[in-house]
Amino acid sequence: SPEWGPLQFGFTHSYGSFAGGVDQYSHLYKRGPYQKTWHRNDRYTEEEGHATDLIAREAIRWINNATKGTPWFIQVAFTAVHVPIQEPEEWLLPYAGKIGNESRRRFAACTTHMDHAIGELVSALKRTGQMDDTLIIFTSDNGGSGPWAPSGKYPGTYLPSPVLGNNSPLRGRKGTVYEGGIRVPAFIHWPAKIRGARTLRHPLHVVDWMPTLLALTGYTSTPELSFDGVDVWPVLSGLDRSPPPRTLYFKRGDASALRHGNWKLVTTGSSKTELFDLSRDPHEMSNLAPGNPTQVARLRKLLTRERARERGASLPKPFSIRR
Repeated sequence: SPEWGPLQFGFTHSYGSFAGGVDQYSHLYKRGPYQKTWHRNDRYTEEEGHATDLIAREAIRWINNATKGTPWFIQVAFTAVHVPIQEPEEWLLPYAGKIGNESRRRFAACTTHMDHAIGELVSALKRTGQMDDTLIIFTSDNGGSGPWAPSGKYPGTYLPSPVLGNNSPLRGRKGTVYEGGIRVPAFIHWPAKIRGARTLRHPLHVVDWMPTLLALTGYTSTPELSFDGVDVWPVLSGLDRSPPPRTLYFKRGDASALRHGNWKLVTTGSSKTELFDLSRDPHEMSNLAPGNPTQVARLRKLLTRERARERGASLPKPFSIRR
């Protein structure tokens, strides 16, 4: 709802969808109290056009109007590649005869459409002379989805999507705590600070971006604001090549997972326990729990601690940041 919009949490401008994946043309979400969701500055609005194009256009306008030498931040939250998948013919044509499955072809078109839009943002940065001094972060929010069929929750008429994302060779998909559900593509690009390309071997989490960006910009948070994440710039920049093991906690329904270093514990209710060594088995094919009771007990203790922290956590509140 608008009273929970971005302007209540430190942003000076907002645009797009309050909810998740929307109808790309009507911009409506699922039937119910949050169906109307397209907004500008936390007020509902109506516009014509494909959501990917509209979001890119708004971001490019922001980049073009940025005052040179004045720091700025923009979060560009595309609804792609979320269902419902609705792509114009121009994005489907390149895959005609190349991808046999019609559903997968539409998913590829949706991905390419978003990729093109991101390219337009990069072109705007180059055109305005801001490329070298701009830190670009790209990240997804979860692993690829399984099959989707229209069920009447959305207000339009859609084709089913029996094939969407493909997490192979990782196990699981969106909605699971296996690597296929929680490991996502991400990269950073900052020509002025990072030279060349390299692959990071240490696990990071989306909650790390907030403290990292605050540290980079020289801001400190108000005392009541605490973070689940950590400043990972030393790791990203290569200054720290041997960080200590992270403890990462994930939960979905009655399934939980805890990762500490390369060890990962997965529990489902009270009946199933799995243990994986991700350094040797990133695809989570071999359950080592039966032969490693000490390691299971150690990770269960950490899992109990994280669950206690979760129960003690409060809902986010509007906050301010100061220099």
